Amino acid sequence: MEAPPVLHLSVGIASVVIVVLFVPIYIRIICIFLLNKSYRSLECYQIMIQIGITQCIMGPSWLFTGIAHIAQHDYANLAKYLYEVTGVAVRVEAYLSVLLAINRLRIICNWRWSRLSKRSQFKILYCTSAAIWIVCAVPFVILLTGKADFLVDPKEFLPRYDYEKPYSKTLQAFGSYQLIVTSLTTLILYITIVIYLIHRQFQAGISSEFNKEKTILVYALSRFAADFSAAVLYNLGGHFLPKCNAVDIFVFFTYPFNQLILPPVLYLTLYRSVRKEFFGKKKDVTQAATLFTVFPQATQS
Repeated sequence: MEAPPVLHLSVGIASVVIVVLFVPIYIRIICIFLLNKSYRSLECYQIMIQIGITQCIMGPSWLFTGIAHIAQHDYANLAKYLYEVTGVAVRVEAYLSVLLAINRLRIICNWRWSRLSKRSQFKILYCTSAAIWIVCAVPFVILLTGKADFLVDPKEFLPRYDYEKPYSKTLQAFGSYQLIVTSLTTLILYITIVIYLIHRQFQAGISSEFNKEKTILVYALSRFAADFSAAVLYNLGGHFLPKCNAVDIFVFFTYPFNQLILPPVLYLTLYRSVRKEFFGKKKDVTQAATLFTVFPQATQS
C-alpha cells in the first residue's frame, strides 16, 4: 500500500530518535554493571551485560532504516545488512534470557555447583554464550550465501524475507518458532521461581517478602509479553493482521520498543540501586547485588 511521504518521514524520524535517545541510556546502565565490582562479580549480571550489549547492537539497524525512510533510499544497503545482523542478535538475546532465567532458578533454589570455582563457572558461562552466538549466526551465514535474502525497502514499512530465494521461508519459519519457544521457556522458568518463593514463604510463615517476588514477576511478565508479542506480530502477523500502513508501522516499532526502550525503563523503575547510580546518587552497595536475588544467601553467584 502506497504511503504518503510525510508518513515515511515521520516513521524515519521516530526510528532515529528512539535509537539516539535510548541507546546511550542503555549503554550507561551497562557501564554501571561493568564498572561496579558488586555487579560484574555475579554471574547473573554477566549475563545481563551480554543481553544489554546484544540489544544495543540492534540499534544501528533501526537508525539506518529510519534514515532510509527519510531519504527514501538505503545507501549501500546498510539498513539491509544491519538488519541481518539484528536477526542474529534477536535470537542471541532470546537464548541469553533463557540462560539468565536458568541461573536465577539455580541460585534461588540453591542448586549450586559446589565443586566448581567461580572462575570455572564463568568459563562455562562464556563457552555457553559463544556457542549461542555460533548457533544463532547460522541463518546469517545462509543469507550471505545467497540461498536466502532479506529485503529493506524504504517504500515499505516492514523489512521482509525475499521469498524468491529457496531458503527464505524456511529461515523465517525457523526463526519465528525459535523466538516463540524461547519466550515461553523463559516465562515458565520465572513462574517456577515465583511459585517456589511463595511456597518457601508459606513454609516459613513469612509474608513480608512478597514485594521482592513481585518485582521479579513484573520484570519477567513484562519482558515475556514484549518478546512474545514482537515474535508473533513480526513473524506471523502477515497471516492474520489486516494489510494497512498503520498496522505495518505498529509492528515495525515492536522490536525497537522491546529491545531499546523497555529494558532501560524496567531497570530504572523497578530497581532502586541501578536508578541511584544512573542519576549519580550515592551507591547503595548492600542493594547492588540483589537485582535478581531475593534471599541474602543467594547473592554470591
